[in-house]
Amino acid sequence: FIAARLAAEKVAPAPQAEDGAYLRRLSLDTIGRIPSVSETRRFLRDPVSAKREQAVERLLDSPGYVTNFSNIWRDLLLPEANADFQQRFLSANIERWLRKEFADHVPYDRMVRELITMPMQMNRQNMYYNIRAGSPSPLAFYMSKKGKPENLAASTARLFLGVRLECAQCHNHPFGRWTREQFWGQ
Repeated sequence: FIAARLAAEKVAPAPQAEDGAYLRRLSLDTIGRIPSVSETRRFLRDPVSAKREQAVERLLDSPGYVTNFSNIWRDLLLPEANADFQQRFLSANIERWLRKEFADHVPYDRMVRELITMPMQMNRQNMYYNIRAGSPSPLAFYMSKKGKPENLAASTARLFLGVRLECAQCHNHPFGRWTREQFWGQ
């Protein structure tokens, strides 16, 4: 599809990155750090034609991938934790849940489904008890949004649909087609 679109637009694709640049970009995106000198030398000396694919698989199977993506998703799910000490307390539990999900290679759709369909207990004391009990769960996402449907709707739409609905809480969205009435409707 990409090649067809480039041809239709008469755009020449960028040349393939050389091996050193490829490994650097892959490592930064996958494990959140540049490769060590020894890792780079080993990769550059490797004569195998499938070394790029092997590097992807090796990094995806590494603890660095789990750590990096857990940190990224924790920040996406709980942006409040960066500015609020009480919210930061919640981040440890959701981070454990994310680490487990990534370590177990849980597919994205299943991870999201587990997050947005989590059964809720109405008793706040039980919710806090679950956090202290240490069982990894996405409950912190709900707690950080104070369980308010408007906060949860705005956050899940932004995270999983790429749509910002927050302004429709107060007025019709200036650029989108959703209205305040739709935001608060059932």
